[in-house]
Amino acid sequence: MTGGDFIGVVTEQWPLTPRRIPRVTFLVAAWNEADNLSEFIDSFNSLDLPDKELVLCAGGSDATLELALALRDDSVKVLYQTRGDGKQAALRKALGSATGDVIVLADADSVLSSDAIAKLVAPILSGSETVTTGISRPKASQLSNPFVLYQYALQMVGQKRIERSRYRFALLGRNCAVLRSVLDEVGGFSEDVWTGTDSFLARKLVQHGHRIRFVSDSVVETDYETKLWGYCRQRSRWTRNGIVNSIRFRLYRRLARALVPSMIGLGVFGLPLISIWFGGSVLLLWSALIAFVYARHLTYVATFLKAEQRPLSTAMVGSVALYMWAEWAAQVLALLQLPTARLRRSW
Repeated sequence: MTGGDFIGVVTEQWPLTPRRIPRVTFLVAAWNEADNLSEFIDSFNSLDLPDKELVLCAGGSDATLELALALRDDSVKVLYQTRGDGKQAALRKALGSATGDVIVLADADSVLSSDAIAKLVAPILSGSETVTTGISRPKASQLSNPFVLYQYALQMVGQKRIERSRYRFALLGRNCAVLRSVLDEVGGFSEDVWTGTDSFLARKLVQHGHRIRFVSDSVVETDYETKLWGYCRQRSRWTRNGIVNSIRFRLYRRLARALVPSMIGLGVFGLPLISIWFGGSVLLLWSALIAFVYARHLTYVATFLKAEQRPLSTAMVGSVALYMWAEWAAQVLALLQLPTARLRRSW
C-alpha cells in the first residue's frame, strides 16, 4: 500500500476534512516480548502512514529492552518499563512522550497492516468519530493449532452479534484509536489500574459522552493462547476486569451481565454436588445441559472450519469438551480471585 493508497482507503467511505493526514502515534507496553518484538516493529515500519510514530515502553526479564533499543530509529522511541509498572503505568509513560494527534493502542505480540490501520483511523481523520476499535485474528502460523481455532471460532460467533451495532461499550486494547485531545480530556492513563487498562479507558470515554465506533473490517493478527492454564488466567482476568470496572463506575446492569458467565461456571461445577441431596434428576438435567452446550459449541467450530475450508478432525471433536471445561474453570477462578487484592490485580 502506497501513501496514495492509504489516503484512498481512508477517503473511500470517510471523506477527509481537512485533507492533511495528522501524525498517528502508536503506544505499546512491551513486557517480556523479545520473541515477538522484531516482527511487531517490522510491521510498524511497513505501515504506509504519511506521518507515524511508535512509543515503546519496554522491559522484562528477557531481552525485550535490549532488542527495542537495537531496533529504534527516528520513528521509534524506546522507554524503560520497570518491574511493577504494569501496563497502565507503562502507557502513561509512553503517552508523555507521544507527539501525535491520533493515538493508537497496540500490543507487541500483534502484527499491524496498513489496511487495518487505515480503516481504524479513517472515521477519526474524517472528523466523524473520536474513538474507534477493531478486531483481531490469530497469526497465520497459529491456524494449525486446534485450541486457537476453537477460540477463534467462538470469537467469530460473538463478532457476528456485535457487528449489527455501529457502536460498542468496549475497546480492544490491541487495536483501537482515539484522538489525543479526547484522551487528554478524560485523563489519559493517570489513574492506577492494575489490569483491564482498555476496559477502564472505555468506561471513562463513554462516561464523558464519547461513542466507541466499531470498525469490523479493521483486523490485526495477534498471538492467541495455546496452553489451557494461560487461557484460564487470561479469561479469568477479562472477567474480573468487567466486574471490577462495572462496580467502579456503578454500571450495575453491566455488572449483572459480567457476572453471568461466572454464575454459569458455578452451576456447572455445583449441580453435581446438589444432586447428592436432590437426587438423580438434577444430575440428569446437568448432563443434558452439558451435552447441549457441547453440541452447540461443536456446531460453531464445524461451521467456522467449513467456512475456512479446514477439516473437522477427530481430535478437535474430542478437544471441544476439554476447552469448554477450561472456560468454565476460568469463570469460577475469576470469582475466587475477587476477594483478595493481590489475586484481583494479578495478570
